[in-house]
This record gives sequence, C-alpha cells and structure tokens, in this order.
Amino acid sequence: MATNLPLWYDITMTLTLLITLLFVATQPKLPNTPAVISFILAIIASLLLGLAPVDAGTDRLNYYDMFSNADMYLHDGFRDILFIKYAKYCYDLTGNVTSCFLISALIYVSAYIYFYRQSCPNRYFYLFLIASLALGFSGYHYNTLRAGLAIAFALIAIAKDQNKISFIVFSILAAGMHISAILIIASYYATSIFQNTKYLYYLWAVMLIALLGGVFDSLEYFTSQISLGDTTRFDGYLSGESEKYEAGLRLDFIAYSLIPIIIGWLYINRLKYKNLYYIHIYNTYILSNAIWLIFNKIPFTDRVAYLSWIFIPFILIFPICDDSNNSIKRKKAILFGCSIIVVGITFYLRYIR
Repeated sequence: MATNLPLWYDITMTLTLLITLLFVATQPKLPNTPAVISFILAIIASLLLGLAPVDAGTDRLNYYDMFSNADMYLHDGFRDILFIKYAKYCYDLTGNVTSCFLISALIYVSAYIYFYRQSCPNRYFYLFLIASLALGFSGYHYNTLRAGLAIAFALIAIAKDQNKISFIVFSILAAGMHISAILIIASYYATSIFQNTKYLYYLWAVMLIALLGGVFDSLEYFTSQISLGDTTRFDGYLSGESEKYEAGLRLDFIAYSLIPIIIGWLYINRLKYKNLYYIHIYNTYILSNAIWLIFNKIPFTDRVAYLSWIFIPFILIFPICDDSNNSIKRKKAILFGCSIIVVGITFYLRYIR
C-alpha cells in the first residue's frame, strides 16, 4: 500500500483502539457495545476516509479524474461498467468530487458494519475497529476505490443469513464494480459446496510449495494482466509505479496470511469452536488466499491478497465476540493479543519496512 496515506487516520483509529482496550481491561468480562458507539465510529471512519486529500494515495488523483470525466470513460468503454456509471451518477447528483469520495466511503464502511453486525449483533464494534486498522483497509478507499466498493458489495452478498436473491444481486453489483470481487464470491460459493477444511489446508500447502518451487514464474505476465490490467489509460501509471514497488517473492505477506490459518485452526480444533458460519468464512479465506499465492510475485500483489485479507479480523476475533459462545475463556487476553498482531503488522509493513 502507498506510504503517503494520511497518518492522522491511523493515529485516530489507533487511539480509539487503545482507549477501547483500556476500558475493556477495567471490565470483568468482554462487554457488549451500544449501537450508538458503533455508529459514531462508523461516521468518524467515513469522514476520515472520504475527506482525505486528493493526493492521499497514488490512485486517488486518477479517481478524481474518473468522477470528473465519467462521460469520457463511458464513451471509451471502461471495463468495470457499473463503477463508471456509479461515478457518473454520483458526480451528476453532487456536482463535486469530494462528495463522491465521501459517499463512496460511507458505502464502504457501512458494508463492513453490516457484514459484522449480521454475525455479531452486540459486539461488532470490536470487529470493525480491528478491521479499520488492518492492512489494506484504508488503502482500498484511498488507492483502489472501485475494488473497495466491489469488496463492500461482496461482503453484503456473503453476510450471515443472506437470502439467495440478495446474494445474487450483490454479487452482480460487486463484479460490475470490479471484476476481482469474483474471487471472493466464487470462493464463498465453492466452500459452501466443498466444506472439508482439511483438504483446503492441503491445497494451500501445495500452492505454497509450487510458488517456492517457481511453478508460477512463467505465469507472472499473465497474472499481472489479470490482477492489474485495464486496457484504458486509467491504469497506465502502474508501469512506472511498479518500478518503485517491491516485487518478487513476498515472504512477509505469506507469513501474514498464515497467521489466521493457524489461529483459526486453534479455535476449531483445540478450543472446539464449531460455529458453522465462522468455519465457512474460514474456508473461504483459505481458498481465496491459496489462489492469491499464484499472484505473489507480481507488483502490487497486496491488492490481490486483500481479497482474502478482508477476512483476517473476522477469523482472529469473531469467536470471542460471538454472543452465543461461552466456551472460550480469556476473551480479553485474546482481544489484546490479536489487536497487537493486526495493528503491529500493519504499521510495520506500511511505515517501517
């Protein structure tokens, strides 16, 4: 992700997390959170994301151009047709790009809130707070806004207890915003049919061995076209930007991706946590992350990885936030530990490495 993301977003959300953890530490058990607190956090996050300067990310200037000149992109046959139509209607309605960014941020944040609230009505605040600081969350509004909106609709599609019609409608919206969202939808659907987690572990391991063995090296150009390739001038800058980006084997991203696999295994196998929706999302993560390993060596591979990374906060802390689960002990300690993991890795990869 870009290193020039507004630091005040990270500072504000980190301070909110620290205050939350200090409050939790004074309570006898992990407390429920009033809906108004979650609403306030959602508004703050939306404003911080939506009102960020135009130069807040490397892609943001391009999106400024897209909102301002949507008619031209429509005429040129832009690939993600629903996004460019959204850009046109949004700009026609508001008359300025700042409002378009803000509306996009509201949609993006609201989708995450909806996804977490559906599965955890009383403690979704913790899930969203950790997610807001996870690697890639802010970047998918600052830098890759259309993919971020696609992910937002994909999350609504796969939210708990969603009916088939809603799943289909929001899946179409997601794919129309950005084709990359198909990875999320397809992985979720595939793991609803094939539910054996053990074989998904094998698949992930085989893909990793193939990556380390150079099996995917010959696919580097092809996969770069899938993940980044628009034939329009909008993405032309990537060829220059990629020269500054650390390409090649990203062992740090692999290590980050492995953490939720291990922690999810501990929840399911050691702590005997058997929530079916959790296991479904966990399987979706493993499958989509295994597919990402094909793309590991290309420039901007984190943009592909985030299609699975969006589930990391859910995998790490959902079992301790689950209202119906009383079998897991030391929930506060787990929350503190997972917060350190997520925020520590984010700050390390974004500002230090």
